[in-house]
Amino acid sequence: MKKNLFISWNIRGLGSLDKKAAVKRLVQKLKPSVLFIQESKLQVVNDRIFSRICGNFLNLKMVFSGSAGAAGGLISLWDPNFFECESSWIGLSFIVLLGKFVGSNIKCVLVNVYAPSLVEDRKELFVELIAKLENLKSSLIIGGDFNTVRDRSKRLGVSFNKRASGDFVDFIEALGLSDMPPHGSQFTWSNYRDAPSFSRLDRFLVSDNILVLWPDLFQQVLPKSISDHNPVCLSCIGDCWGPRPFKWFESTLDSLEYVDLIVQTCSGSSSIGIMPLLSECKKSD
Repeated sequence: MKKNLFISWNIRGLGSLDKKAAVKRLVQKLKPSVLFIQESKLQVVNDRIFSRICGNFLNLKMVFSGSAGAAGGLISLWDPNFFECESSWIGLSFIVLLGKFVGSNIKCVLVNVYAPSLVEDRKELFVELIAKLENLKSSLIIGGDFNTVRDRSKRLGVSFNKRASGDFVDFIEALGLSDMPPHGSQFTWSNYRDAPSFSRLDRFLVSDNILVLWPDLFQQVLPKSISDHNPVCLSCIGDCWGPRPFKWFESTLDSLEYVDLIVQTCSGSSSIGIMPLLSECKKSD
């Protein structure tokens, strides 16, 4: 499979030429396989806007959800040589693309999310997405601005809402998603005030079978430019973005064959410590 790169960015308005040029630079430089844009603040995305944000990278396909006045607006773009979109669901706060990865017949659902700022509205969105996605027999990759954090440590200089965090955690757990630790920065949004605030509002969430498909998957917070949100990148390109995490799935323990492998490996090993032993088990698998 070709190298893959997913990018999500809350651009905070695509009306100005500077914002369009910033997206174009990102597309031209990184050539993403999938690009999710939130808060375009555009009711219509026409061919002229498409060409301004894609430049000469015009092989991308596009679906958009128009803004409600000057609020919201989503754009999802993808490379048809990487992902074959078979159908889509479009709402005010999400775009769902149903299809498969080209050349692999692996079914996948790609979801672009811009969650509402109000707690009750955001919970309604999570409930709606769970109802739409939980029974699909497909891998999930969900990216966007969730407008909330998972725990208190992901906010600095701004109040923490425990209830809102709980709703988000329930959403992640209901769909069996993994939230990989970010590289580059712990936060994806900050204000420009004298007393700054920071939050991790933007991220990708993936189902465990995506991690099996791409064991080298990384989540990277890219440098901030023209928006108060950082772009977030999901990639399994072999760049050195830090030490590779050891991935362990509890379902592994359901396999008696794998349990026997662990026992045999550990019995015949002279290594001391859990990480060396786990690494040997991984090599023996």
